Amino acid sequence: MICLSVLVAARVTEHQPAAQRKFEEVKAEIEAQLRREEAAKLARAQGQAKLAELAKGGDAGLRWSTPRFVSARDRDRLPPEAQRKIFAADPAKLPAHVGADLGDQGYAILRVLRALPPEPRNDKQLAADLEAAQRRAGAEQFEAWLASLRARAKIEVNKENLEKK
Repeated sequence: MICLSVLVAARVTEHQPAAQRKFEEVKAEIEAQLRREEAAKLARAQGQAKLAELAKGGDAGLRWSTPRFVSARDRDRLPPEAQRKIFAADPAKLPAHVGADLGDQGYAILRVLRALPPEPRNDKQLAADLEAAQRRAGAEQFEAWLASLRARAKIEVNKENLEKK
């Protein structure tokens, strides 16, 4: 776990109580949100249909981009869901096709052509990987501990004090 010696101080200069916005103000946002959700549903349905067609041996009318090397260390190149699906593909049954639901971004169909053996690692790389894993585990344990404290705590919010200026 990394501990930083940082102190942040802030002062509230203005407070606006929560208020419900008028429908006219949010109408465009709601319409856009509904369009995105419907488009994502359609993309998911089409993607799953094409994936089923690929599983039956068809080509599903897809054109594939040039193959790219994907590593577990390349976290920024692909969405996490797509990476999970790629690495879950059975290397004994390649080429494999997997589908990943990307939420509002749509649905991705990915073709896994081959699986490479892991690269040999030196001691320095192994130590860095171990340290990163320990940091992640520590952060997860801290979050779990904090969630358990919040679940057991009896918290009462005095709204009158919050609304006083």
